Amino acid sequence: MKRVVVVGIGNVLLKDDGIGVYVSEVLQGLQCPEGLSLDIIDGGTSPDLFLSLGHVDKLIMIDAADGAGEPGTI
Repeated sequence: MKRVVVVGIGNVLLKDDGIGVYVSEVLQGLQCPEGLSLDIIDGGTSPDLFLSLGHVDKLIMIDAADGAGEPGTI
């Protein structure tokens, strides 16, 4: 079984910096396809979170940064 982990990163006290945390809350009720293990984690601002993940087939991190580009730029 493939293990996919989605980690929402951010600080909700700093408004848009908390977008990763807000997205992880919304995804909590998501139904997974059969044969897939999906873990949704509110990573907050924890710097050592990734040390405890173990084996992961895919890791998706959701975060925001104040950059010079247009909003939504990747």
